[in-house]
Amino acid sequence: MTGKLLFRNTIRGKHDGKPCFVPFIYRLVSRIANTPLKDMVWDATYYTYSIESAYRLLNSSVICNAFDCTIECESCGCEVVWPGLYEKPYLAGLTDFTATTRENFLTSGRIPIILEATKRLTISLGRECAIVGVVTGPCTLRRIAAGEGFENKNKNGTEIISMLGALIISYVRALCELKIDAVLFREDVLGTEYMEELLLHKDAYRRVYGTLFNIVKAYNVFSLLTLKSLPVETIEKVASLLKVNGIILYGQNLNESDLTLLRDICHRCKISVGLPLPIENASQETLWNQLDLYESFIKKNPGSSFFYTSNEEIPYDISMEVLHDLLERLQ
Repeated sequence: MTGKLLFRNTIRGKHDGKPCFVPFIYRLVSRIANTPLKDMVWDATYYTYSIESAYRLLNSSVICNAFDCTIECESCGCEVVWPGLYEKPYLAGLTDFTATTRENFLTSGRIPIILEATKRLTISLGRECAIVGVVTGPCTLRRIAAGEGFENKNKNGTEIISMLGALIISYVRALCELKIDAVLFREDVLGTEYMEELLLHKDAYRRVYGTLFNIVKAYNVFSLLTLKSLPVETIEKVASLLKVNGIILYGQNLNESDLTLLRDICHRCKISVGLPLPIENASQETLWNQLDLYESFIKKNPGSSFFYTSNEEIPYDISMEVLHDLLERLQ
């Protein structure tokens, strides 16, 4: 079975074997390529080659095209700072996001480069690996934009969400046209504030998410959502409200009771759930103990619609020996 089929069957809830692993690597790709992150991501040819090389080295069945919430902001005119060789970029200041047109959004900043690199990845590896496009979610983008105080500029929250939603929709449609397998919407940046933001403008967000997920579905692509540090029981509320295909959990130290609840939520809501492995800044003992728990539960509960993920981005300075040990065990 190819990694692509394994991933797609998992999200459909039709896989009873060993779960697939979805690693989030971005700066680690840059380290493996031995080139500064900024240099890598501003060149479509080198970006594609670096991602291909990294994922072949790791023998991964799922490839994510990016992992950086400054990408959409940059295409809206925000200045991005690159602090070091492999360090995360950050925003130096904000602009009026709502002044950006869809046409300018898709042709500005790194989005054209990412689209080109994603296109090349689907051609070179798309038959054997699942290709996932990573996009900043509407709640997170709205909260970033709110730092400029747009709601005081004769635009209410609903109007801003609609305007920002239109930009994300254009990006997602462009990604889906490249025949990727899933779109991952990052809302983990908000942490526990995600539910507060979602419910504050529930109807507006539901309309945007609804359009996004309908587009994704029309292209036979899956929708995934990343959340962080939310109570496990909250997952069912999110799944029922947004009708997403899968939810990935970050920042969770899950126990057997949590896994039982998640199993039941998967069955009731017909979703898949990504279980985080504490690879970042964790002792090997912590990592292996968590994986032991997952494996034991999944063995006793086949067909649980679970898959494994890294707990956010895998650090670029991780011990490659630990990473290879983990990948060997998961394959």
